[in-house]
Amino acid sequence: MSDLTVPSALKGQKVDLTAEEIHIWVLYLPELKSKFDALYSFLAVEEKAKADMFRKDVDRSQYILTRVGLRYLLGMYVDENPEKIVITYNKWGKPQLEQRYSLNFSLSHSVDYSLIAFTKSCEIGVDIEFINPNLNVDELVSVFLNPSEFDSWQDVPMQQKTEYFYKLWVGKEAFIKALGKGWLEREETINSLTILPNKLLSQREGVLKTPQGTLHYFNIVPQYESAFFSNGHSLKRRIINFL
Repeated sequence: MSDLTVPSALKGQKVDLTAEEIHIWVLYLPELKSKFDALYSFLAVEEKAKADMFRKDVDRSQYILTRVGLRYLLGMYVDENPEKIVITYNKWGKPQLEQRYSLNFSLSHSVDYSLIAFTKSCEIGVDIEFINPNLNVDELVSVFLNPSEFDSWQDVPMQQKTEYFYKLWVGKEAFIKALGKGWLEREETINSLTILPNKLLSQREGVLKTPQGTLHYFNIVPQYESAFFSNGHSLKRRIINFL
């Protein structure tokens, strides 16, 4: 798989996406704020209502910018006005388009970056997380490690535990998003995917084949961990910088 940075001139045009590809757009939110503020009208009524629920300005801005970016890009893929695109939600809250579009997407944001991924041939989930070196990971691992993973966790060298934790985190989150599951089934879903350190710690990028699909790790920006999960065949990845 190779990365491809598409020139900014591509924005505003219809984008072609083959069944063998996954497009992952990288949005650097601080640069988009001045450009996207004027596009707030793209958001649906329920999206504006959710934005107003955030107590912190930074969280509200992060949500708005990511949602505006999503609608802007959806407009390019389905060749419709962004504000007129209807986004529905399954019973667990996963956003999706009507089946007639034949387009699947997933989005994630953390601190200054958002990722928005698109495919045609299968369901996907994408996740990005800022790596906080001061996070006490030992207090969190028991929440989403299955027994095999927890046994392996005990053997991970202390200096590698933060890296391993974030690989587990983004891998599990991408997996859950691809399956479209919600919090009520989260524990059972998480435990059905096993990620062991010997397959991941030695490389920044890698592919893990599982009975449920394929987990792809990719290095997109420093100090962030990122991954996507596809429940179909392996996809050719294109990384696209929004600006």
